[in-house]
Amino acid sequence: MDEATAPLIHNELWKGILFILLAILIEAGIMRILKYNLRLGKTLLDSFIVNIVSLAFGFTLVTLGIIFNSPAIINLLLFYVITVVIESAILYFLNRNKLYTRSLLTAILMNLVSYILLSVIINFV
Repeated sequence: MDEATAPLIHNELWKGILFILLAILIEAGIMRILKYNLRLGKTLLDSFIVNIVSLAFGFTLVTLGIIFNSPAIINLLLFYVITVVIESAILYFLNRNKLYTRSLLTAILMNLVSYILLSVIINFV
């Protein structure tokens, strides 16, 4: 989710909150579909944790002005890559019984869907 959400929350709070809530639910659903975790409570908790941590990291990047010197599409791609790296590492830490490659694939897929949702919210809501 969620590095890219930091500027959205900063500019339009209600869209940012809507996105965070939807992303947590969608990413938990993707974890269940991929059979990463089958317990609903565990998937929701993991999704909440990874999204809050990556969101905090995104706020830090925005506050420090580190990312916003590039065109928007480049920023979005950078946010996506950073989000996947952070969230896959946290997923692996929270689920050490899984292979890291499984955590990475899960983070790639769930954030792909989240970033598509983010694009829809930014452009059409």
